[in-house]
Amino acid sequence: MKKYFIIPLLVLLLVAVGCKSTPKDKGNGDTTPTSDLMKPPPEPIIISHQYKGLGEVPEWVLMPIGKIEELPEHRGYYVFKESFSGRNLEGTKIQAQNFSVDDQIARMVSVRIQSKYAGAIVGDSDMAEQYFEKVVKSIAEGRVGGSKKYDEYWVQRRYFKDENTVDKEVFEYYLLVRVPMSEIKAAIARAFDGNKPKSEEETRARDLVKDALEDLD
Repeated sequence: MKKYFIIPLLVLLLVAVGCKSTPKDKGNGDTTPTSDLMKPPPEPIIISHQYKGLGEVPEWVLMPIGKIEELPEHRGYYVFKESFSGRNLEGTKIQAQNFSVDDQIARMVSVRIQSKYAGAIVGDSDMAEQYFEKVVKSIAEGRVGGSKKYDEYWVQRRYFKDENTVDKEVFEYYLLVRVPMSEIKAAIARAFDGNKPKSEEETRARDLVKDALEDLD
């Protein structure tokens, strides 16, 4: 009797092992192992660039903005690095022509103020928020002198869906603009002069905003 019991048991074990080793069908005939599906695509590669054959891609193109600002040639300046991408190089350059330094400065000031004094205002917070928005809007609508395109460069990258499949090839145009710190501080001062506080809450908001911006360097 024992041998009749052992045979069915062996059959069940073989079936279980076979099921475990067979890739699962995902419902569309795809039997790719799940671990392969979860792999991130390969990093994009540079297949061409502005001075290919004449030199390497400039370091600043591949550097984060924080590292660029630390370079000695940018001391005394705010540096803005922007990138624009598209399938066509000339069309991508046209995008860059619409770049606005004033908008970038206003955005930088807005982020700086929000991170510095978020939650610090007491009293009428709505009034303080309105004053803060007026200051930022004045900076965005004003003109900041001294801004200058410092450098530009384009690269063409190839992106992948997986190790064997190309996703797309894209032109990326990088623009580096510098603005003297003194000019940005002057623009901020003009924004305060044009928005005199009209209440105690706005006075407190003005003081907090000034505190957030006084150590810009």
